[in-house]
Amino acid sequence: GEALEICQHRGIRAREGQTWLGLGLALEALNDFDKASVAYSQTQTIQQEVGNKAGSLEARAGLARCLLANGNTNEAQKEVETYLAEAKSQGIAGAKYPIRLYLTAYWVLLAANKKEEAIAILQQGHTFLQKRLDNIEDAELRRLFKEKSPENKEFWTQLELHTDKDAGG
Repeated sequence: GEALEICQHRGIRAREGQTWLGLGLALEALNDFDKASVAYSQTQTIQQEVGNKAGSLEARAGLARCLLANGNTNEAQKEVETYLAEAKSQGIAGAKYPIRLYLTAYWVLLAANKKEEAIAILQQGHTFLQKRLDNIEDAELRRLFKEKSPENKEFWTQLELHTDKDAGG
């Protein structure tokens, strides 16, 4: 709250948008999805205002997760489809949490009974994550990148789960 006040008082809109995103993530982690939705909506508004397209994508993903958590799968799917279309046209460069974008789309599409689309998103995320992994020369750092980041670890788990299921029938 104090960080938001400082950003608002000083008129630092770009930093305010990032602070709202952080607040949304914190509230989401506390399972306060209604308040998280408000924070993500504020993020969305500010990120669009300042032209931060990646931040806008992340706000939509946050909204989608909150909608899904509240049982609004259709609305969550609309948010995901919107940000996937935007990501396809403009890319995701600058996203602070790019793997979360892929995981969110995957979770929502699975919940919407769109398994093939969900797995396709995992494959796109795999390509993205593998490029990042390939740029890490040190074997120990590659292992840490893959295993210690909770989002990356979750991503690899879901990818392996579907790879194993699809290979086994």
